[in-house]
Amino acid sequence: MQLPDWILKKPNRGEKLREASQGAHFASGSLSNIGEALIRESIQNSLDAIEDVTKPVEVSFMLSDGSSISDESMAYWFDGLKPHVEAAGSEILLSNSLDCENENFKFLSIEDFNTKGLQGNHHIDYVDDQNERPEDRNWFWYFWRTEGRSPKRGEGRGKWGLGKFVYPASSSVRAFFGLTISKNENPRLMGQTVLCAHRINGEQYTCDGDWGINDGGFVIPVTTTQTIRKFSEDFSLSRTSENGFSIVIPWVSGDLDFEGICKHVIANFLQAIAANELRVSVKEGQSNCEINQDTIELILGEMDDVEFKEKWLGYYYLFLEGETRKESDFYHLQPPEAGTAPRWNRMSMKPENVEELKEKIHEGEEILAFRVPIAVQRLSGQADEPSCFSVILQRATTRAKGGVVFLRDSLRISEERSRPKVTEFRAIVFISSGPLSVMLSHCEGPAHLHWDHHMPGIKSGRYKNVKSCLDFVRQSVNGIIALIRNTSDSPDFATLSGFFPWNEAAGENAPGGSGGKGTKKKKRSPKPPKLEGGIGVQIRIERYQGGFKVLPGPNFDSSTVKIRIRVAYDTSRGNPFSKFSEFDFNLRKMACKYFGLTREFGKLNVVTLTDLSDDFSFALDGFDRNRDLVVQARMEKTEREE
Repeated sequence: MQLPDWILKKPNRGEKLREASQGAHFASGSLSNIGEALIRESIQNSLDAIEDVTKPVEVSFMLSDGSSISDESMAYWFDGLKPHVEAAGSEILLSNSLDCENENFKFLSIEDFNTKGLQGNHHIDYVDDQNERPEDRNWFWYFWRTEGRSPKRGEGRGKWGLGKFVYPASSSVRAFFGLTISKNENPRLMGQTVLCAHRINGEQYTCDGDWGINDGGFVIPVTTTQTIRKFSEDFSLSRTSENGFSIVIPWVSGDLDFEGICKHVIANFLQAIAANELRVSVKEGQSNCEINQDTIELILGEMDDVEFKEKWLGYYYLFLEGETRKESDFYHLQPPEAGTAPRWNRMSMKPENVEELKEKIHEGEEILAFRVPIAVQRLSGQADEPSCFSVILQRATTRAKGGVVFLRDSLRISEERSRPKVTEFRAIVFISSGPLSVMLSHCEGPAHLHWDHHMPGIKSGRYKNVKSCLDFVRQSVNGIIALIRNTSDSPDFATLSGFFPWNEAAGENAPGGSGGKGTKKKKRSPKPPKLEGGIGVQIRIERYQGGFKVLPGPNFDSSTVKIRIRVAYDTSRGNPFSKFSEFDFNLRKMACKYFGLTREFGKLNVVTLTDLSDDFSFALDGFDRNRDLVVQARMEKTEREE
């Protein structure tokens, strides 16, 4: 009988050698480490593979030092991998060699239950996924045989087919094992490694390898009861005959520990836990934690990290409110005119709701819930697809505890932020299954961290007004608050009072006035600016520390404008811009904060803002506070979004 081993392929003559680059998709400041990406990927895959929707999915994480694994077992599982790891070691990010002794060995097992496992014929080497029926999808083939393909097609939480790279990326030797049990199929065990192209004794090997039975160069999984029992015993697995998937990651990355796993689970899947869709157990040595609907509040309450505890307890109560509130308790916004791009200046509420909500917001801490209608528009001539999303918000007790969490089908889009930033309220934006959720899934990368209307699934031409939809969702909390407070469309000159020379600040002392010691500064009453083209309604300028900030006005339309800004110090006579001196300042050297735009610096005192989102922000700081500042912002036409 042929024994299983690690098989790495030799390239054919002329075949291009490539290096594994999937990890770049998971490099992000909002994912604190590869461990968080691993937790997110594992649980979202399990939730998508649920078997009985009336019961929660159960996922267990167990960290072990491997002290119970014999030297003979270590050799059985890893001897065949050792020469390849050592040959490619200089290119491996996390380790230069493979020590097959168990002295420093640490592994992580991940098991899910109430899931379907990886269904499908493992002898198949090709699937016509263009004509594949959903009920016939070969999940085994997609997981083990493909890269960049997924059977989910946008209806699940993930769809890129790259997320599984976090399993080898979490291992110092870039390897992992997987044991799957599915309905009407025997248990099947395989392994996989993603190293880099390397040479052993003068022979070239590609970066990809598999552990299993070599069937003429095609690796098939192990199905023998004896080997699968040995695997389960060596790595202390819980699975016996239950359907599901068990993964073992050897030499797991050092940034994964008991507390870190618990925090990643809570921060990314609190809503699924609160809704009893998910139950998670975490174990390391004597530490054991069961995170579920009944224990989550107690676990958070006992955490030593006060900031983490207070933040997620607050969101936990909002999650509960979103799950338990009746439909009749939601405030429903009025849908905009059909066929138009979604914009908050086109939305409205019933007048009686506005008056009621003004009092509730003023009073303080009551939780408020809203249903927001939105139409997903297609380019193919199909009718608009009506959809909606929910917003649950509550006034934050302190500004530090305010913010917005975005959820698509219970998966937190962790890098998304409300624009402009929300500090006064704590809020959750829920996007559940439906046309909007499907569209947003096409706007996500493999790590599902944020939305981008330039993603391939969007650029294929199936949707229109995508950027407007994204901005509409991002601005939802600010948009709702503005509707309640009935923000005026008129320019607010008082915001600039005492800062810009054109403000209506009669009787205010000029900050740059002349006169010697003890001389009373001359008062002036400057005229308000001439706002050509309704600029006060389209954009607004506010004071910002030692400079200024440019923001969208209530009627701003990002598809028709770019903004050219000129800045100068005011002069007693003549045009301040013609008298600008290179010794005054250089905008390139100013402290600049911006998002939702592209900035292009021209002359020393000129900057142009393009590619503007509906919620852009641009701020400059560092001007002489003893001199009056003149800011000219002109809007110019650009091509309208198709």
